[in-house]
Amino acid sequence: MLEEGLRKTTFPPGDAALALLSFIRYELPEGGASAEERFLRIFSLLNDRLFGPMSGEKDQFRHEIGGWFSFQNRWDRSSSSRSTPNGSNSPHRGAETNSIDSDSVVQLLCGVEALVEKDKLPTLIEAISSETEHRPSVHFQFPFQALPQPTQELIVAMIQSSIDGKPVDGSGRVNGERLFRSLLRVPPKEQQELRRYQASKTQQKQERNRPLIMSPVSRVGSPFQNITNSASPEKTPDELKTPHIMFTMLEVYLVTFIRYALASPKPATPQPQGVGSARLAAPKSIAYGEQVYRHLFQCYLLHFLPQEVRKDFIGFAPISRDSELFLRIVIEFWFCGGMTFTPIMKAATSFRERQGMDAPIDLSTSFDLIKVNYEAPLLSVQTSIRFLIIHVLKNSDIPLAVKDCMDVSARASASENNTGPSLLPWCVSPPMTILQQPFYNYITSTFRHAPIHVVASPFFNALDTWLMWLEPWNVELSKSLLLSGPTITLFRSFY
Repeated sequence: MLEEGLRKTTFPPGDAALALLSFIRYELPEGGASAEERFLRIFSLLNDRLFGPMSGEKDQFRHEIGGWFSFQNRWDRSSSSRSTPNGSNSPHRGAETNSIDSDSVVQLLCGVEALVEKDKLPTLIEAISSETEHRPSVHFQFPFQALPQPTQELIVAMIQSSIDGKPVDGSGRVNGERLFRSLLRVPPKEQQELRRYQASKTQQKQERNRPLIMSPVSRVGSPFQNITNSASPEKTPDELKTPHIMFTMLEVYLVTFIRYALASPKPATPQPQGVGSARLAAPKSIAYGEQVYRHLFQCYLLHFLPQEVRKDFIGFAPISRDSELFLRIVIEFWFCGGMTFTPIMKAATSFRERQGMDAPIDLSTSFDLIKVNYEAPLLSVQTSIRFLIIHVLKNSDIPLAVKDCMDVSARASASENNTGPSLLPWCVSPPMTILQQPFYNYITSTFRHAPIHVVASPFFNALDTWLMWLEPWNVELSKSLLLSGPTITLFRSFY
């Protein structure tokens, strides 16, 4: 059975992926409740096979070696895994059978929009999205302490706010507040295990601060009784040791997938002497599991942030709940992470109150808005951030929106009734609007802390990505423009 195979670390990934893909496409839609229950069991097993089991708090909840994404070499494919999910070989693929697109694990996980053969049959991402929509009450545990520390503090503050009714100042974690309060199916106030965890912490704090009162009765007993009782800690509930937050099927998969880039297994080989950090050193070759991971992230960009090529601008399409969920999970882990920052408007007001209304807010001042214990992001995170920025900039509506904005401005200037500056249309797409502040914080923190004299430093990737952001309308149009000099190098870096 498929479940038995997924429990074995030696079960070939290609065979497992093809069997699960066949189950999702043909058995799950017609199998009723029994097939859905089986899918829930398979899903938990699949997560362990994909990412590897998650270690405990001592190892910072990193994934252990053994997951498919940690494989160094391409997994072997049996004769059955060289066929399509319906059992027939694909004769028109030819040389593409060795491409990453033809890998059965990629075909299982990538999403319909990224399939080379657009047969519109569902993949895992469509299946878990559908199950989440139809069965939102089915939840999965995720270690609460595996979330970034500032995120944990925000969630605890939200829980406490729901108890005592005091508002939460989430101005420094706008993305996290939107994600956990509005987008997740189980908001903090309904996270029962976390509520018990918070109540236990509050009770322990109160007991530690409570003054010791010696009663006459205690003097009659053993002189060691009070000392023994106070020195022996009470038995801690399991949820206080490792509390869990509850996610739906789609949420736990996306959180685990995005977080994996930060918590992948530690490399087995020691770091060479003379290299300050493995995060700054570009590897000589990329492991196959990491190649699959990066490819799948690009596939999820196509799935969750779809784009239509249009000739006329009729306004930006609204962002869906699942799309915003995906984007904000990426932001919370890769852009915000351990950072704490001051919102620009709040910082500007405070700065000018101290320095005067005419005081300029320069780059040095901007650096002071972000407080971060800087740790250079892994190369896979840097690469994926680049993929994300390029993808959101390749929106055909952006140059059309800019042109529309210019036309509105020109008509307003030419109008005889023009009495002053007019309100121009917003020419930034919804994903760019959501990314704007976190991306700015990522750029400024990298510029301040990342070295510029180290090969493969995050500084250069951040600089290159920032230059793309400054002129998004040129990302698609640059191929048809006549460019010269250093500008050519800049635009070539977009592709």
